[in-house]
Amino acid sequence: MRIRTLTFLTLSLLMVGCAAPARVDHMTLRTHMPVVDQASALRNGILLEQVTGGKATNPMWMSQVSNQDFHRALQISLERAGLLASAGSDGEFDLSANLDSLRQPLVGASMTVSAKIHYTLTRKSDGNTVFERTIDLPYTAAFNAAFIGTERVRIANEGAIRVNIEQLISELRKIDATQLTL
Repeated sequence: MRIRTLTFLTLSLLMVGCAAPARVDHMTLRTHMPVVDQASALRNGILLEQVTGGKATNPMWMSQVSNQDFHRALQISLERAGLLASAGSDGEFDLSANLDSLRQPLVGASMTVSAKIHYTLTRKSDGNTVFERTIDLPYTAAFNAAFIGTERVRIANEGAIRVNIEQLISELRKIDATQLTL
């Protein structure tokens, strides 16, 4: 009886696994092609100012997205979209992002995570806000995405951040030029 209990507990621990933090390369925009018009005032004009709201992952609990990893994923995505100001440049606009919430399931076969992120884009010359949005989008990691539940949550975290960033970039592309100029 004791061996059965020990075997069951060992197998249970193996099935649960340890939580791993979200991977930056899985949270970034997937295309390397610039997606912003050459004529856009935002093209190569955004500096990533402040990124907040993330949490470090506790390996014994659940995967999270740290500020540092979220910052890096957003930076890489903006660069791939042709929006990030080059190193050493002042840039014309500052972008701040706050990860308001990362709603995660505790259990389930398919894991759906929703990332709610508040973005603010300000013009540096006068400090005026030219774009402000809260984007709240889900992403589902299907049961077959990973055997272990904590891995499916990590995959869903990464997907939720990625689709959120993709939506941000899509909305930035639609900004009217009159909003950007003085």
